[in-house]
Amino acid sequence: MLKSLSLCLHTIVAISSQVANLCQNLCLSRHTRQGKNLDKDSQNPQPTKHNPQRILIMSLGRAGGCSQYAFKLLEHLHCPYTLYQTKYAIPEEWQECAIHITTYYHNRLSFVLNTLCILPWHILKIVWQSRHYDVLFLPYFHFWNLAFILAFRLCGKRVVIVEHDGIVHIGEPYPFQQILTNLCMKYADEIVFLTHFVKNRVSQSLIAHKKTYIVPHGLYDFEGLARVPKVYSKTPNILFFGRINPYKGIDLLINALKDIPPHLYHSFIIAGKSSMDYDISSLDPAKVEIFDSFLPQDAIAQIFNRSHILVMPYIEASQSGVASIAIANCMPTIYTDVGGLKEQFSLEADNRQCALMCEPSAESIADALRTLLGNKALYEGLSHNLALRAAELEWDTIAKKIQDILMVGGGALLVIRILLFGESHTISKSLQIHKIHKTHKIQNLAHFKSKAFSCICTDSQRWQYVA
Repeated sequence: MLKSLSLCLHTIVAISSQVANLCQNLCLSRHTRQGKNLDKDSQNPQPTKHNPQRILIMSLGRAGGCSQYAFKLLEHLHCPYTLYQTKYAIPEEWQECAIHITTYYHNRLSFVLNTLCILPWHILKIVWQSRHYDVLFLPYFHFWNLAFILAFRLCGKRVVIVEHDGIVHIGEPYPFQQILTNLCMKYADEIVFLTHFVKNRVSQSLIAHKKTYIVPHGLYDFEGLARVPKVYSKTPNILFFGRINPYKGIDLLINALKDIPPHLYHSFIIAGKSSMDYDISSLDPAKVEIFDSFLPQDAIAQIFNRSHILVMPYIEASQSGVASIAIANCMPTIYTDVGGLKEQFSLEADNRQCALMCEPSAESIADALRTLLGNKALYEGLSHNLALRAAELEWDTIAKKIQDILMVGGGALLVIRILLFGESHTISKSLQIHKIHKTHKIQNLAHFKSKAFSCICTDSQRWQYVA
């Protein structure tokens, strides 16, 4: 099976490269035929304030935190876009407005067969349709992303991706996921990171000379989720929430709870689909509740509303969607000092901490629990600070930042790519570019032969030419 998966990886890259070469030849042929009228292609007008960037967004994941991130973001975008979504999306995340395409289901055989048989047709379709778009936006990683990135790039289109993790988590089942993640970052034009930590942990050679942005994760404010500060309880419900993988550190929390007298808490709730075994035999079974499944949003809201303390005993992390739910719910949280979690739980205004940080060890987690369990003032203070942090992470604010990136390439700049192929190419040496009602002439393009350059229009109407 690993050989088959490896074959799929090479196939994705090979197919993408072949299609990209075809795109380049098609673009060359079209530009040659247009000659002096290159700038007057009515089917591909250059984006301006009156003719904004045309955006294609792909959300190909079936379920999970990343697809929820994407749809929360899309709910708050105030610009037109076309959405491609997998036809296998769970009903709760089904988008009626989307174009639904065949991807693959959850088993490896489906992945192998559909990557070999279905993906090439999708690439050809996207290449043909790419003339209708200016930007491809990929809000999270998917195994097919690289193919679409290469096709768009070599059609002269911008590609913007959101990189959630940078480095694949410990215990992820697909060994080539890191290779694809690196290639996606390498070939994207612009990358949005959710924390400085993730940006700094990736190989800097992958993001050199690229535009990068830090836009934090917005809130997961599910319908029915309480959005007010929590009330202190002397016997709280302690919650571990999320997909249970080795890097989540569930064993650390179980070992920590061995040192907490059972009368100090009402129940210990473990909620999330597990991909590993863990042993709770050392705990009082009457105090443990387990929900081992992917939970719908109404069930998630109910669990958070009746819980009092969230514990995130992670061994390693980038940032966490679980933290976004806790912030929205104003639930005092204990988290380990790993990854970008500290950034998520820090107020932007004064860098004040909104949660209790500890080391990734059972002893440190137990100490933090004892501190929080018996301190009403600390508990209510953290909950109040989380309400302030939630106000900073509303989706309207997050979506506005993303929209500025997508619509004008980062706010102040309008980037128009013009690819020149071949030293003796017959393209006109005089190119007119229309911005609003003004015409700017670029003379003597001979010295730009065989190179790609960008025409960057600033708000003051000046032009720069960057070889």
